[in-house]
Amino acid sequence: MNEQGVGRVFLLKCPGSLDGNGITPEEVVQRTVKAGAKFIIVDATEASFVDTPGVRWLLRLRTLLEGMGKGLRIAARSKGSVSRNLQILEVNIDCYDSVAMAWRTPWRSLNRQTKTARKKAA
Repeated sequence: MNEQGVGRVFLLKCPGSLDGNGITPEEVVQRTVKAGAKFIIVDATEASFVDTPGVRWLLRLRTLLEGMGKGLRIAARSKGSVSRNLQILEVNIDCYDSVAMAWRTPWRSLNRQTKTARKKAA
């Protein structure tokens, strides 16, 4: 995986596959904090597939980021195997067809979402 911090967004490129191997979600979070980013985009547009350990990796990353008030998006081709597998497995992470779309779409405030979810749960 390759990474690049640009302002508020940390871009993590996944050129092979999302299989849970390599950098840990905790390491990604540390690098994100060090870069001063508030959001992460995982670029899986060139990834060949996502498997169960890869889904667990993404869910762990999302949990860690949400706990810190940071956002996560995935860029994966809409007709590709990564996007299709995430849909089949009902993984609830914002997924976009390209990095540009993920980047340009306004980010929702996680603090507002958390407060709204707490109110609904009460």
